[in-house]
Amino acid sequence: MHSIRKYLSGILIGAVLSAFLLLANIGLNKGRPIENGRWVSECLIIKDNAVIKLDPALVIVSGSNSLFGFSAEKLTNTYGIISVNAAIHAGLGIDYTLHYARRYLKPGRIIVLPLEYEQYTKPSKGPTFIHQALNYDSSYLDKLSVIEKIEFIGSIPVQVHMSLIKNFIFPSKQSSKGYDSKTLNKFGDETKNDWSNDEKRKVVKLVNRLKRSGGIYKHNDRAWDAIKKFIKDARESNTTVVLAHPNRFNQSINLTANEEFFRELILRAEKIGINIIGSAEDRLYNSSRIYDTIYHQNSYGQSISTDILYQQLHRNGVIE
Repeated sequence: MHSIRKYLSGILIGAVLSAFLLLANIGLNKGRPIENGRWVSECLIIKDNAVIKLDPALVIVSGSNSLFGFSAEKLTNTYGIISVNAAIHAGLGIDYTLHYARRYLKPGRIIVLPLEYEQYTKPSKGPTFIHQALNYDSSYLDKLSVIEKIEFIGSIPVQVHMSLIKNFIFPSKQSSKGYDSKTLNKFGDETKNDWSNDEKRKVVKLVNRLKRSGGIYKHNDRAWDAIKKFIKDARESNTTVVLAHPNRFNQSINLTANEEFFRELILRAEKIGINIIGSAEDRLYNSSRIYDTIYHQNSYGQSISTDILYQQLHRNGVIE
């Protein structure tokens, strides 16, 4: 009996100590910049400033399928609709994406949400969201309920905890690799999305790697609850919101296998009273338009998708 008590006490002490270390790690890194989250944070600041400065009639919000897939500059200069591309990264998840989109609600404004299909399947708990909420926007974390904070802490993977510890001891240095917020224009569009002639051979390998990389998607009630609440807030501020399909490499998804997902997408949108413009097929692009992921287009594709978006908005009476 004594040995059992000792064993259980050891487990309890270990659990309490582990919880303390986790909380300490969170507390020490709260608001502490980390290189892994810098690009997203810088992009968000640029997008916010663009909305403030340009006071757009239309704002695009989603992950990077829109960042690399639409040109707010073209919507503004060619079609005469002052626009801002406020899309950043799907890894921020539906909750945080709609959280920052609320800053853009304004009477008479149009918010277009070409959400990646993953956004409908579950709220994100990945590193992109964790670093933004913990390291760069801790005010968001502060506003969460106790239950939501517990969920947030419990969702942090061990490898992320390790990177946070490392960043606290040896602050990460800025890297020149990867995406750079300096390549965004004043409308929030990505402008560095073309391969040089020497690099174009990479596209062939990329296409082969990305074929049918997507699976079967299933809708998540919590994700739709977040969308429903955003639509309610938008209506209260007299802001028009429309859903749209994301731009996506045509060989990366099996449309037939996902027919039920698309049918349910339309039904759920109708149920909460929001229009979804176009179809999944309208937004698929071929290898001539791919840049570096299934959701990222080159400038050629970016221009074509912008034309399609304008036509769909006009056809559905969202814009005159």
